[in-house]
Amino acid sequence: MPKYVFRSTITGEILELNLKLAEREEFLKENPKFEQIITKPGLVSMVGGIKTDDGFKENMARIAAAHPTSELASEYGSKSVTESKKRQAIKKWRDKRDSQILKGKKND
Repeated sequence: MPKYVFRSTITGEILELNLKLAEREEFLKENPKFEQIITKPGLVSMVGGIKTDDGFKENMARIAAAHPTSELASEYGSKSVTESKKRQAIKKWRDKRDSQILKGKKND
């Protein structure tokens, strides 16, 4: 549940409550002397990202090998120069084909 901060318009008292959205609306209706103070959200961040083990990477590489033109292949697939050039050539061909289709030309 999010934490909401309220201030009394009469006394200036600050009140912090953990409420659901519906409960917040109900609190404000029942207590018109309080107004909500907008604060920055309390976010939890992580440094470094999630670490994956070798088994996961091997499985992703196997899937990437089965689908060489996918986004997965560009991240987990073979990093050889030959494979990289092949992917670039396929992408270039697809971009050219797609632009011709958009222009209304037929493919040969």
